[in-house]
Amino acid sequence: MPTVATLAQCAPPRRYQRRRPERTVLYRLVQQHLATWLAERREADPDGVPIASWIERELRAYLTCGILAHGFARARCPGCGHDFLIAFSCKGRGVCPSCTTRRMAALAAQLVEHVFPRVPVRQWVVTYPKRLRYFLHRDPALWATVRRVTLRVIERHVRRACENAPRTARCGAVSFPQRFGSALNAHTHLHICMSDGLFSAEGGALRFHPAQLTESDFLTVAENDSSAGVAGGRASWLPERRDCRGSEELGSRRRVLGARGGTDRGRGPRGTGAVAALLRPTRVRQ
Repeated sequence: MPTVATLAQCAPPRRYQRRRPERTVLYRLVQQHLATWLAERREADPDGVPIASWIERELRAYLTCGILAHGFARARCPGCGHDFLIAFSCKGRGVCPSCTTRRMAALAAQLVEHVFPRVPVRQWVVTYPKRLRYFLHRDPALWATVRRVTLRVIERHVRRACENAPRTARCGAVSFPQRFGSALNAHTHLHICMSDGLFSAEGGALRFHPAQLTESDFLTVAENDSSAGVAGGRASWLPERRDCRGSEELGSRRRVLGARGGTDRGRGPRGTGAVAALLRPTRVRQ
């Protein structure tokens, strides 16, 4: 049976093939309809700001990504003399499939190889009530505060599942805020990769205490944690004013929903019974 080294020696050498985004359906769609869409939005709201500047900037940058006419680098092999052109990329974060995929792969490799040790890691997906998403989307300081509270809530429940861990032990986590849903709708939610246990420093060495989480633990986190201000099921925070300015106002927010409970079933603006739903986490790495 051939080894990996043998297969690598037998494999034909790979040659760089320039991607051609201008041939894709997405590129042609943006190229043909972007100017018309922007003009129609401006005519519909001439006195306001119909399209955020970063959205237009992202779409226009995508039309230049991978196109030689917008800049390129020339690579040359000193041995054989072969050279080829590499088009510049837009390095976008929202529209370009190539740049977002490259960024995702590089970040995943960084987390696996240099950030997370060889311990179980669990992914948590956290959504928030519809009436709160507007303020989270527009107020970065509030969004940062809510994110810290969410991490503290989950860590507390992980701590309860580690019976032998010292009080100074802490979780390790990386959070990824998301501002849109699968339909490109405004949907502020949170993805968290958190160690499935706690770390403690004992005698100069780092020790991991695995958590024994059960189905009831997940339900407890998802259904009721009103004491921290981020509700898993019965309470939530809403701003006193619609023009909230920062995290310093978090202490003055009033509680709503009380013991109403309820679920967010897409009822639109009337969905005041919406609650923060913490989806069942799945173990992603051992």
